[in-house]
Amino acid sequence: MSPAAREADSRWIGELWQNYLNTIAANRQSHRPAALPGALGIIDGLRKVGGDTAKYALDNKLVDELATSTEVEKALTKQFGWSKADNNYRAISYYDYNVKTPSDQGSAIAVIFANGAIMDGEETPGNVGGDTTAAQIRDARLDPKIKAIVLRVNSPGGSVTASEIIREELAAAKPPVNR
Repeated sequence: MSPAAREADSRWIGELWQNYLNTIAANRQSHRPAALPGALGIIDGLRKVGGDTAKYALDNKLVDELATSTEVEKALTKQFGWSKADNNYRAISYYDYNVKTPSDQGSAIAVIFANGAIMDGEETPGNVGGDTTAAQIRDARLDPKIKAIVLRVNSPGGSVTASEIIREELAAAKPPVNR
């Protein structure tokens, strides 16, 4: 990358980042330095709360309240009711919601990119998460509008377990076209 291109990219990425920080501060009804004070400010703030990231987030209005997963489930059940059929609070999955949402398009091809080392679990920047990629393939496989799935892999390799999770999900889709 040329120095001029690096400078141009840094400028627009910096503007996006500043806009993001300002949006967070506005939504949290906080001044930006208080909400996101920078690395040294966060380290100092964490020292003041004994390293308790949850307390730091609450004190700095980055979250509204703290709750365990059980408490969240109880609140969702109270708000939406309980589904005996699903043995869970009433909810609609993204997949079901998306299928029921009208689309202007007919058939489609899903193109899924897997760039980076293949790792177990969820995807992180620069890596391919086995669970994340398998979920993307599953979403495409279950979508009746998707008629083909293209998985574009640009990876040096990685976790055998994560690769197998991805392979199993691909195997559940229609067989590949061989040329």
